[in-house]
Amino acid sequence: MTATKKQLARWATLKNRKDRRESGLFLAEGRKLVHEILAAGWVVEALLDEREQIERVSSLRTAPDLLAVVRVPPAPLTEWTPGSLVFLLDGVQDPGNVGNIIRNAAWFGFSAVVCSPDSADPWQPKVVQATMGAFLRLSCLVIDPLRYLDGLPKGTPVIGTVLDGESLWTYHLPKEGIVVLGNEGHGIREELLERLTGRLTIPQFGSGGESLNVASASALFGAEFRRRMV
Repeated sequence: MTATKKQLARWATLKNRKDRRESGLFLAEGRKLVHEILAAGWVVEALLDEREQIERVSSLRTAPDLLAVVRVPPAPLTEWTPGSLVFLLDGVQDPGNVGNIIRNAAWFGFSAVVCSPDSADPWQPKVVQATMGAFLRLSCLVIDPLRYLDGLPKGTPVIGTVLDGESLWTYHLPKEGIVVLGNEGHGIREELLERLTGRLTIPQFGSGGESLNVASASALFGAEFRRRMV
């Protein structure tokens, strides 16, 4: 389509969280991702295929050959679905980490990724790119984590990843529940630690630093949960 200068200027602001929240729109960049979004039936407000117009809107250093302005889907219900697994991100701020966690969650069949308001926005362009389209296969929700936990049925397992917890390899994992992943530098906030029903760690065998990357940890947790269910 051919867009006006005013439209292009408005879409370019979708790189900002405030403008995404107010408009309910986000950018999807690249032919493969855009085609997946169209095939999934998501609402696309605009498609840009003219290089000059794409360059004025794109968040990428090298503008893609196709860009879509997409409507953020309605927030899913926060009610707990029995038998499901959910990642709850507490202040995970790196867009690449959030995108890869969403990708890992989809791979291991998690039903949702819940992001705290101080985590990277799941609709941020860098997060969207890092997911490789995985956000199409599960729910992404931005909500205060304490409010989310308050809405769960009593007794729902809430597992937290901490440095001084029990070993992931030996802990009796539940078949459903919430897996809380904390901030890259500070871990899980105290208010959430008090809500945990299990505190787990991935044992360290080498000298590779003080902690494991949070996205890598999500992959190991996802794999171990699913391995136990086989």
